[in-house]
Amino acid sequence: VNIESIAIFGADNISALTVAAQMNKSQTFWYSLLSFGRSKNRNLLVIDRDIKRCRALTEKFPEARILNGDITDDELLQGEGICDCDLMIAASGNFERNLMTAAYMKLRGVGKVIALTSDSAFDEIAAKLGVDVTVPMRDVVIDTIMSHLRGRNVKEVHSIGERKFEIVSCEISEDSAVVGKSLKDIGGLDGALMLLVKEPDTEKCFIPTGETVMFSG
Repeated sequence: VNIESIAIFGADNISALTVAAQMNKSQTFWYSLLSFGRSKNRNLLVIDRDIKRCRALTEKFPEARILNGDITDDELLQGEGICDCDLMIAASGNFERNLMTAAYMKLRGVGKVIALTSDSAFDEIAAKLGVDVTVPMRDVVIDTIMSHLRGRNVKEVHSIGERKFEIVSCEISEDSAVVGKSLKDIGGLDGALMLLVKEPDTEKCFIPTGETVMFSG
């Protein structure tokens, strides 16, 4: 999916982290949303009705476009072209409003919507409301803790399906016993499925087969 314009609802701490992440991604070759020099970037927009939060975020990210207003204001939505955005992220501190805002913006024509929620109990409701992705705050915290507890080679852990399944991102060290072995010859993988392999020092990824040989990195 080609994402060229993003609107973020809420100027809270999570929104600030989201803006920072987008700015960092803009430095890579595959994500160039913020590349207009010193001018206000029209591809990333944050909207919040709290003037103090807007001012604080503007001071922290002067290149981002911060709007003080109500996202349900029809005149504001049309005037700023918010409904034409490719992606809207509802990331305020009010989880219930995030869900409603994401569903409302989906109805108004936004391509994809993401809502920050309190926990995964809202996933089924969100799906029925048309929300494309929910990010459960409770689960994110747990996954972050678990990724640290799993050891130095585990980079990320993400739970899906009401925490019935886990997607684990890990790095193979040079002294690992699996280096040089094909996937079919590695034991102890019962109940696990390797979804994707990323080549070291590149952005290239591929779907492995039983013949795929493991390498460090």
